[in-house]
Amino acid sequence: MEYVVQPGDTIYEIGRRFGYTVDQIVAANPNLKDPNLIYPGEVLELPEPSPLPDGHPPWCGLVLWSHHSKVSDPGMALICMGEPRRLQIAARKLPSPKDVRDHCAKYMVWVLSSADPVVVRASFVLQPAYFADTWFSSKEVEGLCRQDHIHITPEPMENGPMPTGPMVMGNHMANCCHEN
Repeated sequence: MEYVVQPGDTIYEIGRRFGYTVDQIVAANPNLKDPNLIYPGEVLELPEPSPLPDGHPPWCGLVLWSHHSKVSDPGMALICMGEPRRLQIAARKLPSPKDVRDHCAKYMVWVLSSADPVVVRASFVLQPAYFADTWFSSKEVEGLCRQDHIHITPEPMENGPMPTGPMVMGNHMANCCHEN
């Protein structure tokens, strides 16, 4: 995957954001003369996602932080990076979608790549459960990788191919799915 360097980027920060070490990014870019000198607009190659190291548990947990004033509690994602790759989402105390955005009838979970342009790897409805004020959903996601983002948005009944509502919860998967 290619990454275009932004103002203020360092190899360390890019690696932290996408779940790689400095050494992994340097190894993927043999033409890089000095890893301490990168420039905005420069294109770096990010390594292909690697398989799980031996002994690494295939499941990891990720806090989905609130990104909206009407959402008080964080949510949780359980992510299986083994085969099949699966994403399970649970969120408590979400307000009705229509209370967050007019004319919205549901919450959608979006798995978005970090690539430019962004690719939607999966989208699915977050279902209200009938216990403890919790919303839940689970889905197998083909191509799921550490560089992906998880967003939850309120959407109208007929949502399109990309999120249109404000993100109410989310996080970057690199924050939980990393190599030891």
